[in-house]
Amino acid sequence: MNNGMRSHVCKLCDNCKRLYRLEYRNYCTVKYFCTIRDRITLRDDSCENWQKRVKADDLSPQRIDDVIADVKRIGELLSDLKE
Repeated sequence: MNNGMRSHVCKLCDNCKRLYRLEYRNYCTVKYFCTIRDRITLRDDSCENWQKRVKADDLSPQRIDDVIADVKRIGELLSDLKE
């Protein structure tokens, strides 16, 4: 049920998640999974529960601390390789 509005597509809906396929390597498909209708859908198959996708970035202090710890660990592993 596409209501004719160009922006109301599953690709831009917060309820739809992109499907990935694993063969020789991961790649994304043109299909989406609608969590409201609980079924696979195509990009242009929007429904009455369409919501604009909200982009959220997790920049919490704990996440930044985890990244710093990971970078230090990688540095340690690389210095072990040089020896």
